[in-house]
Formats: sequence, C-alpha cells, structure tokens
Amino acid sequence: MSERPSAAKRGGLLVRLDGQPFFLPAHVTVSIEPVPPIVRVPGAPAQILGIATHEGEVLPVIAIGADRSVMVVCRYGGELLGIVGASVVGAGIFESTTDADSVSFLGETAEDIDLSEVYNALQGGAWAGRWGG
Repeated sequence: MSERPSAAKRGGLLVRLDGQPFFLPAHVTVSIEPVPPIVRVPGAPAQILGIATHEGEVLPVIAIGADRSVMVVCRYGGELLGIVGASVVGAGIFESTTDADSVSFLGETAEDIDLSEVYNALQGGAWAGRWGG
C-alpha cells in the first residue's frame, strides 16, 4: 500500500490586512504584544509610526495597515521591527501552497508579508541615514 505524500507545512502567524489573509513565517516572528506607547520620530515617513521598547530594546514601529489591536515583533536582517496594522487570525502549522511563498487556510491563500519591503521603509529615501537600525 503506497502512502500519499503529505503536503509541505509551514509554521507561523496568519493575519488579516484590510480583509485579506497574509502569513508571517515563524522564523521571523518573535512575539505578539499589545501596542505599546509609541514615540513619534520627527521627520519620519508616515509609515514609520515611531519607536517603542520591547523587552528593554528600542525598535522602530511600522504601520502596514489601519488595525491597532496588536504589535507583531519580527526579526529581519538581525534587527527587531514592530509591525502594526494587521489583526492576528491564528498561529500554527499551515499547508504550504505549491509556490512556497504562501499558505492555504480555510480555502484562502495567504501570501507571505514581504518584510524586505517593510524594512526598506526604514532605509530608503530622505529618511536613510537617520535611523541607525
């Protein structure tokens, strides 16, 4: 009797951003926290809400949507980032799609959130050089 190969699975967070499902892989997700007090940084782009502390470290807080229910702390390029704007739907192991850049959940496809794009908000344009990150 031959066994059917199991689909690849990926661990992480399933979130909703403007009603659409997205995925944050477990290897970049550090924690889910209540939104802390955020100090606005003069001259920062609107997407950068400011800075906050997480377990004694200062991290930039970046908005990817309008929701302000939680902050997801992620690690990208060796640095911590606070991400707000997405509501957390669940955490666990999800079926990977064939392209491996998304997961399937209840008939929906949740693409990975591109943290390089989020991180580039800290590094690009006139803002570059002001954040030592």
